[in-house]
Amino acid sequence: MKGGADVTGKRVRELIPDLKESWFEIYGEVARTGKPVRFVNEVRELNRWLDVRAARLGGPHGVYAASGHSKIDARPTPTKFFSMSKSTARTHPAHLVGFDVPIPRFAVSDLLVPNALPEDEREWVTQAPNVSFRPLMFNVTQGYFVNILRVRKTGVLSRHRHDGPVHAFVLKGRWYYLEHDWTATEGAYAHEVPGEVHTLYVPEDVPEMMTLFHVTGAYTYLDEAGKPVGHEDVFTKIEAAAKHYQAVGLGEDYVKQFIR
Repeated sequence: MKGGADVTGKRVRELIPDLKESWFEIYGEVARTGKPVRFVNEVRELNRWLDVRAARLGGPHGVYAASGHSKIDARPTPTKFFSMSKSTARTHPAHLVGFDVPIPRFAVSDLLVPNALPEDEREWVTQAPNVSFRPLMFNVTQGYFVNILRVRKTGVLSRHRHDGPVHAFVLKGRWYYLEHDWTATEGAYAHEVPGEVHTLYVPEDVPEMMTLFHVTGAYTYLDEAGKPVGHEDVFTKIEAAAKHYQAVGLGEDYVKQFIR
């Protein structure tokens, strides 16, 4: 604290009355589950950001979470989860030769998206205010799509039921469902079974969340009472992407590269 004040025996609410609720949620989760976490969060009252490591004390029956932290002078700038190489060099020995016919004659071509996380904002399809997606694959014969969802807002993102399985890999930030006790953190993979109903929530201390979703079938979007208010599948995603690419000057045919 400022001025080297003695904080021994005092509660954090006494020292920082307006501390964001997200701090208590994170420490409560650590105390409840015993899973250590590392996160970056702001203490506005102290005009600083802290890089925090928190862990439970007292073994499986411990109820307290303790932490160590270091000060960050300014708000951290977003960083990419991966350290990516852009090299396309083919360095195999000359005596290694591939097969003449690697795929069946009537198969469609492979799909490679060279820049899955583009810097060109036109590549990101606007889905809602501060919500966009980056198409990677639209499979119209098997009824699934693969995209990176980017969210730059907090709170409830959507309530939905999905007809088929969903695979998710978190590239940045974190999120969770109100109906489950797990949190999808950066680098985590989640599999969701068909028929589940979810309320997806992005915590307030997450400025940007990006997750790769592989979705089979359709989402049915629900209101707070559980009544259907909309749906989303591979075909609605294609239509949204085509409309967006036309509007930003890339042309609606730009979406065809992702269709298989």
